[in-house]
Amino acid sequence: MTTIAANRECLAADTRVVNGSSYYHAPKIFRIGNSLLGTAGDGFACLAFVEWFKSPRRNPQVLHKMFGELDRDEIWIVELNPAGIHFWNGWGYPETIMDECFAVGTGGMAALEAMRSGKTPEEAVSRALAHDENSGPPIQVEWLLPPELLSKRKRRGK
Repeated sequence: MTTIAANRECLAADTRVVNGSSYYHAPKIFRIGNSLLGTAGDGFACLAFVEWFKSPRRNPQVLHKMFGELDRDEIWIVELNPAGIHFWNGWGYPETIMDECFAVGTGGMAALEAMRSGKTPEEAVSRALAHDENSGPPIQVEWLLPPELLSKRKRRGK
């Protein structure tokens, strides 16, 4: 599957997509408005979710029709936005994550433990690569705010 790791500032993901007995590399993090979406699970179903998320209305019934008979629990989407970390699946309703960090995918537990030990999301995904054959480099990292703006915000105490 994959490894997605998030804290309240950035999102990191591996880029390996396993397809049967082969694999290729593709982006798994998408910026839509003020949100970053990290995608895990069925790749094409994740892309359908990303397209649905672009709609300003985001009607869950539309998403349900897009998936049809597919299992809506075949995708896991981590959203990072200024309000925090949110977890979605194919049902179209987010759950707010209260923790300071979060990780999903087949390498998710290794990444979560790394972040709980003080590692960044990028370092956490890197550590997960050693334990998960379904995750692979290169690692994609996206910041909610550019790092140069983030450091200014921290200096102001916000």
